[in-house]
Amino acid sequence: MGFIMDPNKPVIWRGPLVMSAVKRLLKGAAWGPLDVLIVDTPPGTGDVHLSLSQHVPLSGVILISTPERAALEVVKRGAKMYETLQVPIIGLVENMSHTYCLNCKEKIQIYPPLTETFLKELNIEMLESVPISPILAECSDQGTPIVIKTPESSYSSIYGSIAIKIVKFLCDNNKKELQL
Repeated sequence: MGFIMDPNKPVIWRGPLVMSAVKRLLKGAAWGPLDVLIVDTPPGTGDVHLSLSQHVPLSGVILISTPERAALEVVKRGAKMYETLQVPIIGLVENMSHTYCLNCKEKIQIYPPLTETFLKELNIEMLESVPISPILAECSDQGTPIVIKTPESSYSSIYGSIAIKIVKFLCDNNKKELQL
């Protein structure tokens, strides 16, 4: 939405406008042949999620959360919604759970370890844990994927691992040959 909206104006949309935008995105764009389409949605269980579930055959969803209790509870409700809608959950990406000291490179945990319990409770796989990093923030702000800016970095490896796990899940669930 950031590419089509005025960045100085708020997006104040209710359900019907959101649903219309989702339909236009999916059916009105000239996508050409796609292997995978990933749609980043806001947190929760709102209109966007329901609209996607109703209008698109979803092969799976990727849950993303920081490891704090409140965020995991929101993701848990989302997971239950997708379970009810019979949409497979590919796994969880844990975001911003840790960082590394810029001087000594030691891993610094930011949140208590709640994610493992969450994963076991919902029988969901951890895809990867993505740290907080100045280089990731810089790439995000510039709109440059980390895998383009620093393809040999450990951060690129994390995203590569996530991609491989997603493709494997999709291939396994669609009984197709995995070609990486």
